[in-house]
Amino acid sequence: MEEIRLKVASEVIRHHADQDAQGRPYCLVDVGCGVGPLRRWLEADRFDITGLELNQEAASMARGHYNRCHVCDVEQAWPVPAGSADGVHAGAILEHVADWHAPLNNANAILRDGGLLVVPTPNLRYWKELRKLLLGKQPHWLQAMEHLHGYTPRFLRGLLELHGFDVFDLQADRLNLPGFPRASRWGCRRLAGGDRC
Repeated sequence: MEEIRLKVASEVIRHHADQDAQGRPYCLVDVGCGVGPLRRWLEADRFDITGLELNQEAASMARGHYNRCHVCDVEQAWPVPAGSADGVHAGAILEHVADWHAPLNNANAILRDGGLLVVPTPNLRYWKELRKLLLGKQPHWLQAMEHLHGYTPRFLRGLLELHGFDVFDLQADRLNLPGFPRASRWGCRRLAGGDRC
């Protein structure tokens, strides 16, 4: 699942870079970067990546993949100059933070005009999670103690818009019914809540 999330995020980032960077390195900040796996999809000569990571050991490993990596708490001020980033990838962090406003405020501060924010997060409205709730079970991603929040696509859209972001593409997990593409699209919109699936 993590690999799929990173692949999709890198495709969105690459598309923005194709339209935006035009011959210069694309400056990307990877928030909660872990050991730096995003580099696998974004080549070093085209993407200048700064990682932000709370874990010192993971940050040390990320430095081997990224141009730089800072150890910091993403709910505090980020050590990145204001207006300097073309893009921010905040992959699977919003469900981990106590104050979801802080990282969005920080992203807003470091992004230049026309910058891109990519925010993958678990979908509380995904049909498998709804099924678990209906059966009285805890959603899979809320079984981990470090997951503090759940987001529906509508709530996430409103939160991003509250922080001044224009949401141009909201993707949700797919409902796959082989041989029934129309039912899969309907289920995606109704059960997952995305614009695209």
